[in-house]
Amino acid sequence: MQRWQGLFYDEKEGFYIAHTKLTFLRVKDEILDEEDGQKTGWEIESDRKNQSWLLLSKIKLKEGPISYIKPEIKHLIYAKNLTKEELQGKKPTEFSILPGEEISFYYNQIKYRLYATGEKQEVNKHWFPTKDYRLFIEVIDENAKKTTQMLCNISQFDDRQVMIHWIGDLDQDGKIDLLVDLSNHYNMFDLNVFLSSKAAQGELLYFFGQCLTIGC
Repeated sequence: MQRWQGLFYDEKEGFYIAHTKLTFLRVKDEILDEEDGQKTGWEIESDRKNQSWLLLSKIKLKEGPISYIKPEIKHLIYAKNLTKEELQGKKPTEFSILPGEEISFYYNQIKYRLYATGEKQEVNKHWFPTKDYRLFIEVIDENAKKTTQMLCNISQFDDRQVMIHWIGDLDQDGKIDLLVDLSNHYNMFDLNVFLSSKAAQGELLYFFGQCLTIGC
């Protein structure tokens, strides 16, 4: 039997890793299934009551509480289109980094920086990336050595933008891992998992896998 683990979120306890049992059920895809009785979609349910942010089966993670980074409020307001008042009492972790923007933070005394380049435009007082989008992660270690790695290179967008879904130490090796939605189309979700423990020499993160869904 395939063994599953998940990244879950509890409002009081925060994020944690735990094993879970999954139920897979064939369901009707409201977009693709035109014939009566046709069921090409999948519905996946976990036996955990808390919200799941990620489900994994081909890696064994240490279970228990897990460290994560809370983004700055200015990034959250933009990504969620919320006011400061609407953010009160909420703990969102998803945010965007537009071309020309950056976010810096420390983890285990190491300085990290996420930044983006490319072109953008303003629509109804909100900025969106348009083309040639590149997302980078940069680390300055305790010896002041700088290492930079490009995480994505997207040529164009269709009413969509890259979203940093979660920042934290997923594999608990003392270094930062990322969950990033690299969708470039409004009708898709492309969650990518980047792990530090499997990174090659000279790199910061390794592309471990993705969950790609298309449709409403």
